[in-house]
Amino acid sequence: MKKRMDIERALQWAFREELPKVAASPGARIRDFRPSENVGSMWDAAERVDNMYGVTPDLYASGDPHPDALTIGDAVRWLDACPVVLPADWNPVTDLGLDADETREAVHHGIGQATFIGEDGERRLKRGLLNIVRMGAVLFTRPIWEAEPVTREIVRGQNGKELWFRKVRIPYTTADGGTAYNEVETNGIDPKTRKPHLDAYRKVRLEPDPAPVVAERAEYECWAHALNALMEEMPPLMTSIEVEASSIPVRPWETGDSRTIRVLPDLRPVQNIPGRPDNMTRPGGETDRRNLMRYMHLSAAGDAMRRGLSTRPKARA
Repeated sequence: MKKRMDIERALQWAFREELPKVAASPGARIRDFRPSENVGSMWDAAERVDNMYGVTPDLYASGDPHPDALTIGDAVRWLDACPVVLPADWNPVTDLGLDADETREAVHHGIGQATFIGEDGERRLKRGLLNIVRMGAVLFTRPIWEAEPVTREIVRGQNGKELWFRKVRIPYTTADGGTAYNEVETNGIDPKTRKPHLDAYRKVRLEPDPAPVVAERAEYECWAHALNALMEEMPPLMTSIEVEASSIPVRPWETGDSRTIRVLPDLRPVQNIPGRPDNMTRPGGETDRRNLMRYMHLSAAGDAMRRGLSTRPKARA
């Protein structure tokens, strides 16, 4: 009788318990850990060498990895070949109260932060879909998607005063001897009266910047589609694991699902320890959650991932 697991548990089992049994590539060397008088440099003395599945081999493991874990590992390795397909009207920040122009700018910059266009013309995640899925499995986490409320603040100078701007046309001579104009933004304060020009305007800044939220939610949504695609593609290849239907919300910022990440406790000491670098000291009595919060209708993305996974070599049937 097959053992039942949902896709997240199956990935955690494979990457935490079974795939570390795979040795590193032939010829790879692991430098010995050697303590140093400088505590801060102790971690530099250890060089990590991962195996073909991107996890550090367990040198004390006995036995071979489970065949189903190898099937999972092979499927996940194929994820980086799957493109990210974003619909033209893709908008992951409908809950932040942005207007049309603010949404357009945030989505534009957020997509640029999260993705790149490869040599084949396809869009992919900068951090790599494979890496995001693997990291979530190893650390028992889901990609961050939650966001702080966005407020609008007047742009101010270093002295705290509101800044004024205006657009002026600067003439220049073209190659054929004619005159053309460049429109540039300049200081909107009249230096004589020290008051704003009649056509001057102020700027509003969104705080916090919603573009990183767009980037994080792009990664989350691709991760959710990737897990759903894996769940549909792997069952015929599994010998003793039955992958159950997934309950992963694809767009939790719309559905209100607050199950996101498992926050690990900060084990660094509150007070500095003599001889230990200051950067190893926790700043307060508890974890700063705001720091942890930093880092379609995508059906097209899910379809693209399924197509990519379905074309991979199926060596283990």
